[in-house]
Amino acid sequence: MKIYDAASDIVAKAMRGQGLLPCDLSGVDSKELGAFLKGEFEPALAEPLATALKLDGPALARYQEAFPEPELPAGVTRIELPFEDDTVNAWALRSGATLLVVDAGLGSTDLASALPEEPVSCLLITHPHRDHIGGISGVRSRVDRLVAPVSIPDGERITAGDQVGVGAFRIEAFSLAGHHPDALGYRIDWPGGRCVAVGDAVFAGSAGGCPDLDAYAMARRTIAEGLGSVPNDVVLLTGHGQATTLGVERSRNPFLARWLAGSATGS
Repeated sequence: MKIYDAASDIVAKAMRGQGLLPCDLSGVDSKELGAFLKGEFEPALAEPLATALKLDGPALARYQEAFPEPELPAGVTRIELPFEDDTVNAWALRSGATLLVVDAGLGSTDLASALPEEPVSCLLITHPHRDHIGGISGVRSRVDRLVAPVSIPDGERITAGDQVGVGAFRIEAFSLAGHHPDALGYRIDWPGGRCVAVGDAVFAGSAGGCPDLDAYAMARRTIAEGLGSVPNDVVLLTGHGQATTLGVERSRNPFLARWLAGSATGS
């Protein structure tokens, strides 16, 4: 499955998040940087770029290699929904008669069409960007509980540290603010399974874009605090692209390999 970001996206996000211009990157040729940002991947440029951008050099140099895709826990299904010229994820988690859905996609009827007439025990929102909440209206009449990090009509507000029980699922919210100031991650456990829903904070090999220096610094902090102790084998349910694991991201993600250095956890 195709990962969400290209190497050029990694560099562009790191530059924007740190308020850097091409002229600020010491040791990096501006013409070579321009070509890199246009998609001309040059492994020899990865190390000086990573040094200038405080990223992990080996992870950036290997970025063109295929990313391993984990086996999803039993009962977990990726729902790939349309989003402009790409896609966005919702996730369905089933245990017995309980259906837990994470995020709702962009179109008002997209999620409803993907789950025809199936009752939803709980719809859990990671952050209120339009491509994650647009589908709420189409399924709201058959959603028992709507839980979100912001106030939504007929919804329950949840904040970092809160815990929710939905059937056999036990959900703990934690901050992943940065890409969005109210973003939450969810540690989800149930008999025979566990995973972490991360929304757009983390993608396979990448992280969510941040609009400014403060948001970028916050993303680095919340990701390190929220994910640093998660075991390597735990699957991350991302907002776009394939699922991944903490173990893969600790070695292959140019952001997380640097941000989580020293916090590696065995499975």
